[in-house]
Amino acid sequence: MASLEVGRHPEILWQDREVRFDLIPADLQVGFGEKVIESALAIEDTKSDQRGSLSITNLRIIWLAQRKISRPNLSIGHNCIANVQLRTSKSKQRGITQLLYLGARINGSTTAFEFIFTSANEQAPRIFSTAQKIIRAYENTKLYRDLRLRLSIIRDNNLILLPQEEIFSQQRSVWNLSADKGNLGSFYVTNIRIVWHANNASNFNVSLPYLQMKSVRIQQSKFGQALVLETTPRAGGYVLGFRIDPKKQLEATVQEINSMRAAFTKRPILGIFFHDSTSLLKNNEESVVQHLLEEKDDELLMHDDDDFIYQSSSPISANKTAYLVGDSFSPAIEIIQDPYLGGLAIEKPPDGVNTKTLWRLYLPSDFVF
Repeated sequence: MASLEVGRHPEILWQDREVRFDLIPADLQVGFGEKVIESALAIEDTKSDQRGSLSITNLRIIWLAQRKISRPNLSIGHNCIANVQLRTSKSKQRGITQLLYLGARINGSTTAFEFIFTSANEQAPRIFSTAQKIIRAYENTKLYRDLRLRLSIIRDNNLILLPQEEIFSQQRSVWNLSADKGNLGSFYVTNIRIVWHANNASNFNVSLPYLQMKSVRIQQSKFGQALVLETTPRAGGYVLGFRIDPKKQLEATVQEINSMRAAFTKRPILGIFFHDSTSLLKNNEESVVQHLLEEKDDELLMHDDDDFIYQSSSPISANKTAYLVGDSFSPAIEIIQDPYLGGLAIEKPPDGVNTKTLWRLYLPSDFVF
């Protein structure tokens, strides 16, 4: 089928969708639509046993070790975080300390990560609670960023607007070409997304944000010329078709969508809003991470980005295995019958260790085993 491609939109947002280790300085800077909400120093990553800075953005959590040579860092996208908890730890050496626990998983992968950050800093409870609130806000605002189907977004045949969303055009007679006969419905163009819903069944709908729109084109179909919207690979690479009559209205709609996409690219609205008073940076979008990077370590600047991005198909270096949880990369567990426990089946202890010696670590010396 002949087609006329009108516009393309690069897939530019990765910060909220990935877990990365040891990034190059450019990838630690705020990206497309990203804003630093709060930062704090003297935050320890318990897995690496190092202190550094922690920054919370509207898309991810960034931790950067404070040492200058071979400086490790972490980038944990909010979309990867499956579990977040605030905990308290008490010890004789440190007293009462606050812990931020994050359980993360990469979409489409069985690999799970665990991150634990601690601090006795007075500001730590604030940044940890901020992280929890921002992650919750991210989870509740996915309509700004994700392709969604069959949602309760229509009331009295009108679109329920998101905060800061405006409708720029609305058409009541637009055919969705997903079925053989097509479905007649209403088509909305807003400053954040494209929405279509069937006129006779409002729960039959689709919401496609500009953030996940790869291309807009006019293409010939069995229903005649149609508006075709293609989503990015991250959104599944779907193709949505709509018939808009007459032809001039179709062309005007394509032009309007591309204008709105261009405006969105210049000033993205990603759905997480916060007041300046909640930010330690107070209108300054340069994070602690950026200030530290101004030192420009030669060793750090020589790093090749691809060598340090975690991919499930690549080997995992020793320092990254500390963050892994579950059995995704664990060797097979060897079961033995323990002679000291009357033949009870247990996991084989490390070489040179048995249950008898383990018990002696905790029992009084005069205890008879």
